[in-house]
Amino acid sequence: MGALAFQLSGPPPFSAALEALNASLSGGVHYVVPFARPCFAVGTVLGIFDNATCAHVIETYTDVDTVTSTFSAYLNSAGTICEATGDQCLLDGFAPSDSEAFLPPRQCLQGNLPDFYIDVQSPADVSAAFDFARQTKTPISIKNTGHDYVGRSAGAGSVALWMHNLQNIAFDADFVPSGCKQAGTPAVTFGTGVLAGTLSEFADAHNITLPGGADRFVALGGGYILVLLFISSFTNAFGLAVDRVLQFEVVTPDSVHRIVNACSYPDLFFALRGGGPGFGAVLNVTMKALPKLSPFPVIATTFKETPDIAVQTKYIEFLIDKAFALASKGWGGYIVPSVGLSLVNPFVSMEEAEETTADLKLLMETELNGTFILTLESSYLSFYNDFVVPQQLPNNVPSALSSRLIPASVFNSTAAMRAELSDAIVTATQRHTLTCLFPVTPFYFGQGDGKTSVTPAWRDAIWHVFYVDFWNYDTTPDEIAQIHESLEEDAEALRRIAPDSGAYSNEASLLEPDYAQAFWGSNYKRLLAIKSKYDPDHLLDCWKCVGWRGASSPQYKCQQNQ
Repeated sequence: MGALAFQLSGPPPFSAALEALNASLSGGVHYVVPFARPCFAVGTVLGIFDNATCAHVIETYTDVDTVTSTFSAYLNSAGTICEATGDQCLLDGFAPSDSEAFLPPRQCLQGNLPDFYIDVQSPADVSAAFDFARQTKTPISIKNTGHDYVGRSAGAGSVALWMHNLQNIAFDADFVPSGCKQAGTPAVTFGTGVLAGTLSEFADAHNITLPGGADRFVALGGGYILVLLFISSFTNAFGLAVDRVLQFEVVTPDSVHRIVNACSYPDLFFALRGGGPGFGAVLNVTMKALPKLSPFPVIATTFKETPDIAVQTKYIEFLIDKAFALASKGWGGYIVPSVGLSLVNPFVSMEEAEETTADLKLLMETELNGTFILTLESSYLSFYNDFVVPQQLPNNVPSALSSRLIPASVFNSTAAMRAELSDAIVTATQRHTLTCLFPVTPFYFGQGDGKTSVTPAWRDAIWHVFYVDFWNYDTTPDEIAQIHESLEEDAEALRRIAPDSGAYSNEASLLEPDYAQAFWGSNYKRLLAIKSKYDPDHLLDCWKCVGWRGASSPQYKCQQNQ
């Protein structure tokens, strides 16, 4: 069962249907035992208290290699919590050895974890699971690393498909999508479980570039690709990840194994390039490879001490005024007002970079008690390791987000409009753990090939603004609900400023009111028709995904206090 073998305490027998599925998979159906179960003397779930195993869990509780290779451990453990009831099985994510989290009367409960999982090795595994779900009306969830912020990769009462061990990677210098008659192009095919860091290292070794997301431990073939992404510092220059996807290998909910591209199943190709995780279980993704980058300039700023709100306000106001000009020249990156920024541009010289950012350098060094660095990086991997990896968020700690895409029209509008945006962000900065102003949209790149299903708002936006809050094992359901409400209030403030824009569904508010418009805009009607075609039985329903039937469904009992 992943990285740890738990001794089960009296597991109940499978139902007849589940036993038949298990037999067809040669014993491939596994009970889900909460990762922290060995630390709890009290629990109503499978597994037993064991001091030695508990010590190992404590030691590895936030270790990303362990978390990503253990089914019941999630990068964002909020997905494992039943927020409606408080049922969970968590250690202290900030201090795992704190015994207050697991000594009686604390108890281990299943929470929002699935009941069973299948370690997917082949298309036949997925087809069998879909057949079982169709026959028994059992929900299916799909988990890779558990990075999802609204629990889509978990689900109480579900059978989960675990995609992590699909780890193949191959480079083809002359790839032609199946069934297409066109010139070949350099491309990489990778299994759904391959992590961003692994893929970046593979690309560097083959003298190519595959820009990835900000978190090196996210599997890029999972929810990130299906929702659109990954978004990276180079999105403004080279587009969204879905802009470069050439082909999918997928099993759709009708149990059919398909090779999907622009020539074969073009409707499904459109849906998988941004429509979210409700259209099938992706086994492999083939992505266009970019050439190895020539050395490019990187700008980084930091503060010498934690900036107070006055310093952050001046910083935010300055960056809002500069945002349109920077995006129009190809700059992209990550901005965290309490920490600093890193920006890259593969299209300009060091001299151009120095000229463009001279005023930022002056501001940091003379007014904001900060530092300014302009350096030349030799490759995407070196940039990633030097400037992105050191800024990773905590793992296996519950968290939630809300967000909004801020269009160019706001930045290129009146001073009053820019001031309104600044005021909204500064207010939110004082209410949330983290504020992020990420210029990671394809504004400079443009419209792409017109065969992606992400909201068109991505193409017109300059910033993806989002807020993050964390909580811990002792946070009550009412307090969690208050966190979501606070995040939603500040997302609503951004909606008032940019009412015709949208949001990134992987990092949106759990309470996003008009999710279809926010996540897919004018593409939603077409996506809904494709969903009905390939998933008429709603086997792959998930929270505010295409075809969502509302919070009252029993499938969402753990979100129903929201």
